[in-house]
Amino acid sequence: MNKPQPPQTLPQPVTLGQAFRYWLKPGFISFGGPAGQISILHQDLVEKKRWISERRFLHALDYCMLLPGPEAQQLAIILAG
Repeated sequence: MNKPQPPQTLPQPVTLGQAFRYWLKPGFISFGGPAGQISILHQDLVEKKRWISERRFLHALDYCMLLPGPEAQQLAIILAG
């Protein structure tokens, strides 16, 4: 039998100051290359801060994998927008 799912809470709105302070960090980190940067973005934005959902993150990542160019940079632009 399936257990009932707990209701999902909506994330709190992110202020401009919070977003600016966060996006400085991945902007200066190049350790691990694009795969490392994508992992850091996932861990911070989905798991720790819960600013976006897992589904939205993976949808954006899938879209970036189809585009030519650096995936981590494109993913950061989509998620910041």
